[in-house]
Amino acid sequence: MLVRWLGVLFLIAIISACGEQTEDGEPYSLPEGLRAQINMGGQAFEMEVASVADRVATLQYFWQDRLVSERQQYRGLFSLSGHDGDIRFINDVDTAVIDSLFPLKVGHEVSFGGKTWYEAADYSGSLWVTIAVVDTAEVAIKDGRFDVFVLHVSTILSVAGEVRSVTRVIYYSPELGLPLKMEMSDGVRRSYWRITAIDMPPLRVRRNRLGTVMI
Repeated sequence: MLVRWLGVLFLIAIISACGEQTEDGEPYSLPEGLRAQINMGGQAFEMEVASVADRVATLQYFWQDRLVSERQQYRGLFSLSGHDGDIRFINDVDTAVIDSLFPLKVGHEVSFGGKTWYEAADYSGSLWVTIAVVDTAEVAIKDGRFDVFVLHVSTILSVAGEVRSVTRVIYYSPELGLPLKMEMSDGVRRSYWRITAIDMPPLRVRRNRLGTVMI
């Protein structure tokens, strides 16, 4: 069951939240209604931003027009809950630690622990996550070139008596409020995730400057 549960991590599409002002005054760039074409492990998926509230975005993933996954994503860097088919999970962490990573800057790093629940098997476990901003880069997709921050994310999972480690390299666009690609490994298998095209909702204005938040 742990192997199936770990598959949840390999389907996480890390998306940021919200085009409104939060209580600390910081705007979020990801708009409701955005759609993206994704190449995940050689297969074509479509992602839609179904809703945005405060720092949490609800993301839906479709394969051959069928809903296969959903995420409630915090700041584009961590899944608070979601499901892949009938596999449902909840992660309980201190999101204030994630907030302290922002604004993104090379050299910033945070670590935090938490609890995880896997509802189908009715068991819980613990996790420890470290997120480090290690570089800047540029990623090209069909819709243009985007400046990104490169983040290394390591997650140590202790679930059902087993301990596993998952690492990810994330290429995150502050302008769009989501990653453009991600590389993942659990020490046994490797996977990748990459946006190939984006369909922006109406009235979206695009600029291309590292760290710029777009409304």
